[in-house]
Amino acid sequence: MKKLIMCDLDCTLLPIEQSKFDKLFYQDVAKIFSFYEYDSEKMLDCVKKGFYAMYFNNGEKTNEEAFFEASLPGSGITKEDMLKVFDEYYETHYENIRETSRFNPYAEKIVNLIEEHADKKVLATQAMFPLYAVDKRMRWTGISADRFDFVTTYDRSSFCKPSVGYYEEILDRFNVSAKDALMIGNDVKEDILPCYSLGLDTFLVTDQIITHNLDYSHLKQGTYSDLLEYLRGV
Repeated sequence: MKKLIMCDLDCTLLPIEQSKFDKLFYQDVAKIFSFYEYDSEKMLDCVKKGFYAMYFNNGEKTNEEAFFEASLPGSGITKEDMLKVFDEYYETHYENIRETSRFNPYAEKIVNLIEEHADKKVLATQAMFPLYAVDKRMRWTGISADRFDFVTTYDRSSFCKPSVGYYEEILDRFNVSAKDALMIGNDVKEDILPCYSLGLDTFLVTDQIITHNLDYSHLKQGTYSDLLEYLRGV
């Protein structure tokens, strides 16, 4: 039994083609900006600056604050106007992203076992999106994000992966020490090595592994089936 189990979403619970996801995301966001008669090229440049600022956020502000502080200057629009565009995007074109993913028959079993073997459960996805966007992606697995006690979103987090601060913030939120926590993910750099360095138990899912050419031979690892077996013994 663990006091806390964290699990990644994209490419772990939800298999996706990341490069296609990114391309389609920016393509469709540009369409929405054009619909509202904004210069889509200029606006996409501002949005990308916002995502860059979130990725390198240092904990002094939320990722949401970092995003708007970086994206609004030069955009010529207000925060309310930008939020309106993104609300429209998430309500309409965001569903197109689903074509870059595929159903994971193991997802429900993984979440069930996490519920059985953890006091607290965290959906530890990259904290660059609002909750309703994360929940939509989660539902493509057939599971609602509310099965977790906490979901890392851009308004609730002050760091992004692979910063150790991202994981320390979660541990602090639940007042759990590293030795009592487990992180499950597919990305050696973003999910596993930061947690390993902090002393967390980790499990690297290899079905859609992202290595960044880093050595992962010393890490606990295996397929979805191996993960299920490991969770049964936690």
